[in-house]
Amino acid sequence: MSLSVEMQTRFHRMAVASRAIAAAVLVGGLCLAGAPQQARAGEVYAFGGPNFVYVGGGTSNAIWDAGDLWGQSFSTGISSLGELKLNLSFGFNSLSSTPLDIEVDVNGVSIGSFTIDPGELAFTGTFDAGAIAGTSFTVELVAINTIPNGLGSVGLRANGVASTVEFVEAPEPLSLGVLGIGLMGLAAARRRRDRA
Repeated sequence: MSLSVEMQTRFHRMAVASRAIAAAVLVGGLCLAGAPQQARAGEVYAFGGPNFVYVGGGTSNAIWDAGDLWGQSFSTGISSLGELKLNLSFGFNSLSSTPLDIEVDVNGVSIGSFTIDPGELAFTGTFDAGAIAGTSFTVELVAINTIPNGLGSVGLRANGVASTVEFVEAPEPLSLGVLGIGLMGLAAARRRRDRA
């Protein structure tokens, strides 16, 4: 069975149009996937306010022993934690020579650590939480090492104002979805071409 020249031309135009559409969707998907992520705003809460927990052997929220911690539970408006930003202010730091290493835990999962050096009175840092699901999060800052007796401690300024935590929503996987649609379009165009 032979197709007329008019039908062959029509099929050819349809195939070219399908490939052009698939290529446009693929290029758009690649552009979105490669686009830099814009900074996402989060929800900021006072660290040291209501529900604040201190576990240690001293007073004034002083920690120096492995296992000592500062912690607090938060109810947020986000559904999946992507980043945790800490802005901590220390009321005192009497460490003389040994730094204090701190592990950052969210809902019992370690998401990183940081070091408080002797004399340091503030810490600011961002930690990748992956995508911890939920709207309630318990943040614990746990001492990893023990400062030798008499060589100092660190106290968090826990007045509900000076120290904050910021919860940033995990990004939606939109870029991957658009890229997948582009790849499906290319596959469909190739199947149509192979049939002809």
